[in-house]
Amino acid sequence: MSKPLAVLLLIAVGCSTSADVPVSEGQREPLVSSPTASPSVSESSERLSALAIGDLAPPLRLGGFLKGELFTSFEPGKFYVVEFSATWCGPCRAAIPHLTELQKKYPDVTFLSVYVREDDQDTPRQFIEEMGDRIGYRVAVDDVPLGEQSEKGLMWQTWMEAAEIRGIPALFVVDRDGRIVAITDPRVFAEPLAKIVAGQWDIEAAAIRFQKRVIEDRRDREFRRRLDAVLKPPPSEDMLKILNDLKAEYPKDQFEEEATSIVWASYRRFLEPDGNEELALVAANEVLAFAEGRPAQYAASGLNGVAWTIVDPERPQLASEALLRLALETARRADEFSNETSSEIADTLARVLHLHGNTRLAYRAQQRAVRLALAEPEPDLHTVAELRGRLSEYAATLGLEVLDEVQP
Repeated sequence: MSKPLAVLLLIAVGCSTSADVPVSEGQREPLVSSPTASPSVSESSERLSALAIGDLAPPLRLGGFLKGELFTSFEPGKFYVVEFSATWCGPCRAAIPHLTELQKKYPDVTFLSVYVREDDQDTPRQFIEEMGDRIGYRVAVDDVPLGEQSEKGLMWQTWMEAAEIRGIPALFVVDRDGRIVAITDPRVFAEPLAKIVAGQWDIEAAAIRFQKRVIEDRRDREFRRRLDAVLKPPPSEDMLKILNDLKAEYPKDQFEEEATSIVWASYRRFLEPDGNEELALVAANEVLAFAEGRPAQYAASGLNGVAWTIVDPERPQLASEALLRLALETARRADEFSNETSSEIADTLARVLHLHGNTRLAYRAQQRAVRLALAEPEPDLHTVAELRGRLSEYAATLGLEVLDEVQP
């Protein structure tokens, strides 16, 4: 599936690719990026990661260029932006128009997007061809040694892993001296780039912020490791006791992100084939309680996440009547919170209605989902194709043809 990540309490920062948190681009769930606790500046004064801000940029180890003029090294006196992206990453695709505009604005800065963690190396090539002129900068693929998995790509290992960055999109800025002066997210990159090019960038402050993030990310990975270990066995009384102990250790008023992760991960675990439906319903209510009182966009996203997890076509078993009733209630509430303006939520509602046997209403909701997706400034072709696929499914059930007005 190719859908944007949903958010319950926080805006998702990207697509996780860490070994501790499996790639889940297709899941409509909260993505928590770091723990609440923050390290002191003194903690970040020592080198932590193998690659950090202030270091010389590693060599370019590319598997081939897909777009733009080839280059193999950093030329002194020039600025470079090296972004890490992937076709399966929704936030990466969303960043493309922004990066294209920045490349136009700064023609003397060389932008390069490196596609990583791609199991099929032909997929990026096809994607770049489909995007055409909408990508206005150089694109290459990672150099993956013969016989190795994509996570062993040389760019991934010597840049991302070395800097302990495990989520994409991410980018590195290389200055005229070949040093890395910024490591950031392309969606919040415009202001730092302007300062870097103008010679007004505080590299020491940036280095301290980066070291803090490394510490926070390590703490976050340790928390996730503990949570994964708790939820790995089949649900039991022991699991519930440990989960309750973990909740007590991370109270919501002090550790909002970790508390959210605990209830959400528990909900998803109890929905698995060896899970427990009664516990899943209890956990779902906990997730929904976390959304109460939050701004409408967060509440809508949380509600949508609960509903979609129940009706996801990739779920190995059909949900029970009790779960489907919960999905219908939460999908409708999510649609109300979003003022019927979210293609993702409309898609969820259509799926729920279809499973309830009301395919005519599902068809109408899916029409709206397609129209909303097509109305985006830069429609995502993969998402539109997926939405239209489900529209065709509902149309076939009703003996209808897909209307021309929802053609891409």
